[in-house]
Amino acid sequence: MCEPAHSIVQYNLQDDLSAQSNQTRIVHGLCELAAWGKQIGGYFHISCLGSGHTESIKWAKAKELYLPEEIRWEGNWWDRTFNLDSPIRTIPFGPYAEVEKAAQEYHNRVAMGTIQKFRNFLETSLRKTNRMAFYLPRLHDMFDVEASNLLFRKIKRLDFVKEKEQVISAIMGLTRKRKSFRAHFADDDKFWTPSSGQKTVLTT
Repeated sequence: MCEPAHSIVQYNLQDDLSAQSNQTRIVHGLCELAAWGKQIGGYFHISCLGSGHTESIKWAKAKELYLPEEIRWEGNWWDRTFNLDSPIRTIPFGPYAEVEKAAQEYHNRVAMGTIQKFRNFLETSLRKTNRMAFYLPRLHDMFDVEASNLLFRKIKRLDFVKEKEQVISAIMGLTRKRKSFRAHFADDDKFWTPSSGQKTVLTT
């Protein structure tokens, strides 16, 4: 699971043959992180922004607790693709299409459902990351040529560590303009329709 993709870990809530229920194992295994996750259908999902490895795996190892078997997914926000990040043989639960649909819905709820959610996701990721340079080639894949050239003129002399806020400000300023994006973003009317309800809360 590699940054800057949106890395997702998915667990089946249906109990297996272990002594404890899967839901109990998830709550105890992830501790307070479990509150950040989302249940969609019969599956539980969690992700960590601005990090190449999910916090759920770190916590499971640190606590030496056995979590239910997992599946990992990656949402590649720059080209709006979504793919399995586990070997196909490790799909341990449910029909593949059903499992993928739940994971992709989680990805959309957290990151890609609307421009508001995407901007929140991207800004949070940029603030949390220690690998800002990993994001720049992907921004080129997302912005059109004119916007991409403008961005790189603005940030080429900036120190990505000491002047991180200026870099983020330059990036996020361009995301306010639909015309800054390539067609796979700009031509999706649904993506640009204002969402209703509460602001999406992201994991740290």
